[in-house]
Amino acid sequence: MGWVESVAGPTLVFSLLSSLATGLVLMIWIGSTAKSTVKGGAAEKNALREALVLNLMISEFINSTNNSVSGVRVVTSHIPISTGPLCSLNGWTGQVSVQASDFSIFAIVLVTLLTFNYYTWPMRVSNLMKYGVCLSTWIIPLTTGTIALAMNKMEPASGNWCWIGADPPYLRYVLGHAWRFTIFVFITGIYLYIFIKVMLRVRTRKRTNSRSAQQGRPRIREISWPSACHNPAPGSKDVEGGFSLDSVETPSREEFAIRPGNTRSNSQRSVTGSAPSNSKSHHFDTELRHWLILSIYPLTYMLVWIPGLANRIVELQGDKSHLLSVLQATTQLTGLLNAMAYGFKELHGRAQKNNNMNRGLDDHSNQRWGFAVYRELS
Repeated sequence: MGWVESVAGPTLVFSLLSSLATGLVLMIWIGSTAKSTVKGGAAEKNALREALVLNLMISEFINSTNNSVSGVRVVTSHIPISTGPLCSLNGWTGQVSVQASDFSIFAIVLVTLLTFNYYTWPMRVSNLMKYGVCLSTWIIPLTTGTIALAMNKMEPASGNWCWIGADPPYLRYVLGHAWRFTIFVFITGIYLYIFIKVMLRVRTRKRTNSRSAQQGRPRIREISWPSACHNPAPGSKDVEGGFSLDSVETPSREEFAIRPGNTRSNSQRSVTGSAPSNSKSHHFDTELRHWLILSIYPLTYMLVWIPGLANRIVELQGDKSHLLSVLQATTQLTGLLNAMAYGFKELHGRAQKNNNMNRGLDDHSNQRWGFAVYRELS
């Protein structure tokens, strides 16, 4: 494919955005890890997930930077990439890194599913297991990339990079698209399961709370003292003004709180049942929102990949589509999306936990994993 500014320009911009975003995450991550090590921070309870997110950021950074380097050359020279050693290296690097990103996301989703179903071992894995899981996400990518390289099938593709050639037609699907389609299906199924389960449990929780409120709704007790009342005689339970203490339950200090009100002629005061903890409710809402957003994320991830996959299908038929070639640039946003959905979010969680530890608060890492939601919804 020759030089086409409307294709090469947006593709380069998007790949640079992904490269900058993932690079920023990695720099902040390295800095925060070094700072935690100097301070003698404890080992992370969420080590496996954090390691997988870091693994994802590394693969996305390699892929977006690789495409940016070739893209800068194409845009500045207005000359498309030609077949050769550099093209083969670019294609092999792209194939390995982009497929490693897919498998890293798949591994993160599996860990999320295990955690959502109340399995705790992902938070207590050894370093050997942690490194083994991360390295396993590179096995198939290294295999498929090396096979294509050994077959001398790395060729210029539509875009700013080289990739597996379109001849024979099935090779791209055996080494690339088939794996991505399979991962998409599993990721969609897992997050759909989580989404449905969360919504069903929320509905059950609302019905339970509604019945509980009807059966044992906290009562508002209003106690009125006359404006001028004398001290009752010892042993007497009646107060002048017709108010009998026999009809009043004496609440405990923890159960009820006295709310000061405006002074009236009869000096009324209200004693109300205490509301459920606002902080607990807020934490539940936050965690619930986290799971729902997490369930919607795969749709966004697949949306940016659809134009690229559609363009490859058209190319497989021997045709070319300028529109799909332009829209294919959205595939370069995956690094940016993953940095936002996983990288920066994980860094925010680490920062919150470090702040809590500095203030001497207990580190409830399991709540960050959704255990609080699971308990509330059960």
